[in-house]
Amino acid sequence: MKKVLLISLVALLSACSTTYYQVYTIQSSDTEKTKANKYVYEDDNCLVMYNFWRDGGSPGFTFYNNTDSIIYVDLSKSFFVRNGIAYDYFLNRSWSFDERHSSSKSSAETQSKSTSHSAGIELDIYGVLRGYNYPAKVGISYGVNNSKGSSTYNSSTLELQSGRGVSVNESPIIPIPPKAFKSIDEYIINRGVIDDCNEKALYPKTSFSYTYLEKESPITFQNYITYKLSSGETKVVTNSFWVSGTTNCPEKEALVKLDKDGCGKALSNSIRVLKEGFAAPNKFYVVYTKKW
Repeated sequence: MKKVLLISLVALLSACSTTYYQVYTIQSSDTEKTKANKYVYEDDNCLVMYNFWRDGGSPGFTFYNNTDSIIYVDLSKSFFVRNGIAYDYFLNRSWSFDERHSSSKSSAETQSKSTSHSAGIELDIYGVLRGYNYPAKVGISYGVNNSKGSSTYNSSTLELQSGRGVSVNESPIIPIPPKAFKSIDEYIINRGVIDDCNEKALYPKTSFSYTYLEKESPITFQNYITYKLSSGETKVVTNSFWVSGTTNCPEKEALVKLDKDGCGKALSNSIRVLKEGFAAPNKFYVVYTKKW
């Protein structure tokens, strides 16, 4: 009996772990930081905005058209560059949608719909397909079946064809109308943690921070964005960034319980969020654990 209890205790201890957050701070020398801690680049033609905050960090950008004519962002000549390695924004992908509809009638007509998709891609609230790669290319399929016919989407056109389902082809050219914007979000800045072989710093009891100069930063990255004006003139925007600091913090020190929503109404179930000062558009985080 004692042997069984001992084995159970060992198994329990081996399954225990502590969660930590590594929070990264980003700096830039060629974009301006707003009061809201967003990095922004602007010229007569465009405004490029950044919000890195997410798990792993988002190097993507929002491109706003300052002109009175359509601007065409050329993804085939645009790149995300991480530590000197360039990754294409145009991946020449296609998606197949497979969506099944079924309906039945009783006192009122009801309809059910099932949609499935593979990991690694998201459909935002406007129906924009977004893939997240780190930092290599991945093949992604997204399916939505339509019993009324199939459609092929290329850039801004959608046309019905015979058959079932929808086929979506990625376009290298992104047209942006005047005084409007589109967001390009494709890669992750960093998946792993920065470890300098100091276990006390990596797994601190409270928190532990590092700072880096640009020339010694462990992570530098850049967006090389090519676009064309309606006149046919081609322009290039280059925005460069580097990790200027990291803070390692145990979960109990990083999170705070939230009982109310943004309007001050009580939540049915409280949630835990990162404390004020950790979360910001010029930062991102990576979650990691220590098993003991």
